[in-house]
Amino acid sequence: MEPPKFINIEWIEQIAGEDIWEEFLNIELGNWSGLDLRKLSEQSGCKDQYDTHYSWTSGYVHGTWGPVREASFTTCGNPLHRMHRYPDQKSLPDTVSDAVDLANRILDDLNAAYPEFLHRIPVQ
Repeated sequence: MEPPKFINIEWIEQIAGEDIWEEFLNIELGNWSGLDLRKLSEQSGCKDQYDTHYSWTSGYVHGTWGPVREASFTTCGNPLHRMHRYPDQKSLPDTVSDAVDLANRILDDLNAAYPEFLHRIPVQ
């Protein structure tokens, strides 16, 4: 099928991707090793910590449905409503103990590099 004569195909191709939202621009933050976080965790011997903490927190931060569903929605108890979910303000679980554990592991590594560095965060 021939396009109408008033349509300039080259002009349409030129402007087709012109208005890209900032959210869709690639930003290369990069790192010096060229490895992703999972590979870095494997090389550093911290893969167990990566597996424990990363997937849920990454999903939550990036707004994937599972964590958002658990943190922001409640299941309706009315069987006639077919178990739909509705927004509900909830308190998120406390993450302080996990943060203290991870920070103390970092301080352990610092102690390995600089012996006698015995400062730690008290576990609650």
